[in-house]
Amino acid sequence: MLRSFSYSFVAMIGCLVLWLGFDCLISGGVGSKPQRVLADFQSISSALKTFKTNAGHYPTTEQGLHALVERPSVAPLPRDWMKMATKVPTDPWQNEYRYRRLPEDDPCGYEIISLGPDGIPSDDDISSLDE
Repeated sequence: MLRSFSYSFVAMIGCLVLWLGFDCLISGGVGSKPQRVLADFQSISSALKTFKTNAGHYPTTEQGLHALVERPSVAPLPRDWMKMATKVPTDPWQNEYRYRRLPEDDPCGYEIISLGPDGIPSDDDISSLDE
């Protein structure tokens, strides 16, 4: 009796593990790379908002996310600057995030882009404007 219960219990646990594994595979898994990108977008956005508070404006496209690491040396220069990061943030595929300043009348202010797993501009890119 105990032996058949043990086998049933092991089989039930095995089915549960397979089901959970399949569910994680289909959903991308907990902590999947696209989810990390979205979390990174929030962190980078927070740093950019602090930059804007200090500088009076968002970095230009030319200054990019490097403006969070080193004081910009091209106009417009920030009125006040504080180092926000030790290096330009990278996505889960180890590519630097791209940054684009949007026109002044655009309420978003900027776009952050991950080039996705292939590392080149393509259909798998993830944009902060997609949220």
